[in-house]
Amino acid sequence: PCPGRCPSLPDGPSDPPALRGGRGPLLGAAAGFGLGLALGSDARPEAGHEKLAPLGAEDVVLGGAGLALLLAPRLIPHHVASQSDCAAAGPAGGLDEAARRALRASSAHRRAWAHELSWVTFSAATAQPFGLLTQADSQERGRDALVVLETLTLTLGATNTVKHLVHRPRPYTAHCAPARDEDLDRHDAWMSFFSGHTSGAVAAAVAAGTLADLHRYPNRGWVWASGLTLAATTGALRLRADQHWLTDVLAGAASGALAGVLIPRLHRPEPPVAGSTPMARPPAVVPLVTLPLRAPHGRSGVWLSAGLSDAGPQAQLSLSW
Repeated sequence: PCPGRCPSLPDGPSDPPALRGGRGPLLGAAAGFGLGLALGSDARPEAGHEKLAPLGAEDVVLGGAGLALLLAPRLIPHHVASQSDCAAAGPAGGLDEAARRALRASSAHRRAWAHELSWVTFSAATAQPFGLLTQADSQERGRDALVVLETLTLTLGATNTVKHLVHRPRPYTAHCAPARDEDLDRHDAWMSFFSGHTSGAVAAAVAAGTLADLHRYPNRGWVWASGLTLAATTGALRLRADQHWLTDVLAGAASGALAGVLIPRLHRPEPPVAGSTPMARPPAVVPLVTLPLRAPHGRSGVWLSAGLSDAGPQAQLSLSW
């Protein structure tokens, strides 16, 4: 996209990793689902567990927003690098550059392996919650699965839309260090901010952990530990593969954690107040006498009514404004 800025790479043999071609994501999804099944064998709530709230209108809004954000990039024209983009596509400097020097794999072959392994860990992290839920309470399994799916849809949709709007060059684009010469000409070379692998993996891990906490699963500590380990590994592999800057990964982790906490907690049960009983709805009163306590002024007024109801004599105070 920036003629003359980066020299052409010499043609040479390429050894693609063995996980390329869709095998990596499938392997990761199977491993993550199996891990979720193992953790789900003890997915039984502790005593005193209260049912979570059912899906509501807010879920329809959030799920629809996620689908809209997933489809929105299709309406955004593909970015064509301008002269100003080319001039600004150099090294990022500061913390991003320091992290790149410390974490980037030394050879193109190792970077390619890190890229493919990040797909394995990402798929494992996003599949684990669904394996966990297969052995959960049958009355709550479907609702929880939809909550996780809603979290992932909204997170990945927002990530993809931001990528298409920001057009930040990936580290290999800024440093003219792609694995292949044609990589610099791809639209994906300008979609660095922020990391979708990291945001999706963190969102799935935090959503699963939050649901485990709300359900009071005895093994919820293992749910958190395994999910966050997969998510952290995914972020580290994206840095090692030279696909993202450190700030891309941190922003992705923050957005995923936010969605993973907030969306499941929309369904948390209201904690009962100790020693209290539910307040009964007052019976309907048929007024016999109505006395104005404050003369009506405009649209406001106060009246006291006395009358009868099914429970006997009743008094009712009425206010209008």
